[in-house]
Amino acid sequence: MDSIIIAPTFILILEVKNLSGTLHFDLEYNQLLRSIQGKEEVFPDPILQVARQEQFLTEWLKQQAFPDMPIYSLILVANPNSKIEVSGGTREQRLKILHLAKVPYVLSELLQKGSPSKLSDKQGEALIKQLMSQHTSYTPNILSYFKIHP
Repeated sequence: MDSIIIAPTFILILEVKNLSGTLHFDLEYNQLLRSIQGKEEVFPDPILQVARQEQFLTEWLKQQAFPDMPIYSLILVANPNSKIEVSGGTREQRLKILHLAKVPYVLSELLQKGSPSKLSDKQGEALIKQLMSQHTSYTPNILSYFKIHP
């Protein structure tokens, strides 16, 4: 989960993919393929990744006694020059994958749905505070990862 937007009526998980080239989201075989300069790389399926994040966040909200509210997720391609291709999956899954530039429009659509508020201002502040207090940064050991011995 790269970012999260908390609104009174929903929560939006943003998973950002900063990749260049042609990105093929293969939802049938649950993988992301990147083609660039004649090479192909395979990455884990971001749709499965955000589905897990939605599930974990739903459980966490219950454990923390916050109101049940809709959780949405998007996979954002940060590089505007990357080509997005999608195969397989449901329409709902395919609509989650988009270029970063489209986020304001999607966010506006979600805000205009007119759903009743799930969080009061006080609950929203408490939720943000609780999330921040339990956030842990990912700090990989680069030397170990690349098998470099100082």
